Amino acid sequence: EIADEFYSADKIYPKIRNAARAVIFDRDKRIFAEITSNPKVVILPGGGFEGDEDAFECEVRECAEECGLIVTPIKPLFNIREYYRDCIFFSTYVLCEIAGECEKRFTENEKSMNMISCWRPIGDVLSDIEDLMKKYKDIDGELYGCHKREYIAIKELIDCRI
Repeated sequence: EIADEFYSADKIYPKIRNAARAVIFDRDKRIFAEITSNPKVVILPGGGFEGDEDAFECEVRECAEECGLIVTPIKPLFNIREYYRDCIFFSTYVLCEIAGECEKRFTENEKSMNMISCWRPIGDVLSDIEDLMKKYKDIDGELYGCHKREYIAIKELIDCRI
């Protein structure tokens, strides 16, 4: 679990955001990651649920939109919960396989962030995320939390040898 400085165990959070993140490996055990330059972010593909989606449906949509990948969700791996000022952010990490490719459909926000997606060695992704956690720790709580979530997830993947 991740919490900001406003966290309290008895606090009532008015918003809950459910999200899913795809864990996709290639034959060389590289992981598929998304990188933005404005601001600098390194994350696994995914995003928030839309409508009545579950984690698998969210991953299928998000991977198509952001990565141009048609994925088959295999199984949920673990969950990470984050507590921010007025919201609980609940992320489910889903192991996926690539079934094909399609055209990316970036949102205007994703375009403005200069988002790219690529295969990277998992250790390199972890190192980049550690650097970004240090960068954002005292200047941007949301970006720090985003990277801390991904750091916890990547460490779990390495430690469990998924």
